Amino acid sequence: MAALEHSFRYYQVMVSAQCLPGRLRIDPLAVVFTGGPGGYGEVGRTEKRLNSWNPQFATSVALPADSDAERAVDVRIDFYNKNV
Repeated sequence: MAALEHSFRYYQVMVSAQCLPGRLRIDPLAVVFTGGPGGYGEVGRTEKRLNSWNPQFATSVALPADSDAERAVDVRIDFYNKNV
């Protein structure tokens, strides 16, 4: 019996933002979600950036894409202030 080979493919998503709202100190992080018929589910999050209204996050988020259907998925990115 031959073993089945399965290759896993991922897309690396790099996140950045400009002009995040806030008047006081902001320490943002980004949470990445993918959506489908059952709603959105979290697939990853970035590190916290200190005191930045225009963060460029170093941590990438891997989105699985083993088939053509999985490459056409809705993505939502929410930004949170870690201090709150």
